[in-house]
Amino acid sequence: MRSILARTISLNAVALETYTGFWGGKKFRDACKVCHEFVDNVVQKALHPPRNSEARSSDKGPYIFIEALFEKTTDPKVLRDQCINILLAGRDTTACCLNWALRLLVLHPKVMAKLRSEIKETFGVGRQASEPVIGQPKQLSYLKAVLHEVLRLYPSVPVNSRAAAKTTTLPTGGGPDGKAPVLVRKGEAVGYCAYAMHRQKEYFGDDADEFRPERWENGALKDVGWAYLPFNGGPRVCLGQEFALLEVRYTIVKLVQTFEIIELAKGKMSDVAVGQEKQGLTLVVSSGDGCWVKMARYLD
Repeated sequence: MRSILARTISLNAVALETYTGFWGGKKFRDACKVCHEFVDNVVQKALHPPRNSEARSSDKGPYIFIEALFEKTTDPKVLRDQCINILLAGRDTTACCLNWALRLLVLHPKVMAKLRSEIKETFGVGRQASEPVIGQPKQLSYLKAVLHEVLRLYPSVPVNSRAAAKTTTLPTGGGPDGKAPVLVRKGEAVGYCAYAMHRQKEYFGDDADEFRPERWENGALKDVGWAYLPFNGGPRVCLGQEFALLEVRYTIVKLVQTFEIIELAKGKMSDVAVGQEKQGLTLVVSSGDGCWVKMARYLD
């Protein structure tokens, strides 16, 4: 588990360098070579598994992305490109989710304490901590509520759009009262802002602008539907959703297990109301002044 995440983080760091000033130069080509060699090795192992390995049945076992691609192609270059696409798509978005999660947790000590208690009871902390395996952090109900709330307030992709594959109509949204149908012609794009949608008080309550993970407990928002879509939805739902959440859950669990103190670094980060802090907007919404925290390991 650690090895997979460490390699992913290293790969993403190399990819980040290629996007910030090295396009076309030697550093860019060297970075591409590192990425390609890493993924090519995985592709070759998938294409040519050891003879003594068990063949995977088409209707048994977990979904494996690269094996699903075999149904469309066995071209090593295409397989490599598709795998890299998945890894790159989860770089900035996952980093932003972790950034906002830590920021909100240190600014809300009661939430942090409740989350720490859940992780301690499940996996232990300090030297008594057990290593979480894939799938286990997903079962932590309060951690799930915390991440739902983080992604509600700060969806990694705050603004998005979809183009109509054919001429159609939206059932409401037109006319003076917003209740008439809206014509959308083939090829026209419909934009939407998840950042604003997720703060609608009619769906999330009068305290929709506040960070309160408890609003997700006991299935209270299980029927919120399309009012909440941090990973989009329908046939265009984010393919990397579970991978991104796996990284975030695991990282948070390990941080809490390792560090007894995780608190706000005084004077480094603005302690203002949710939504009033500095923000950076590109494809993603990031914290404008970063996430500055002070950590101290468990001594026992």
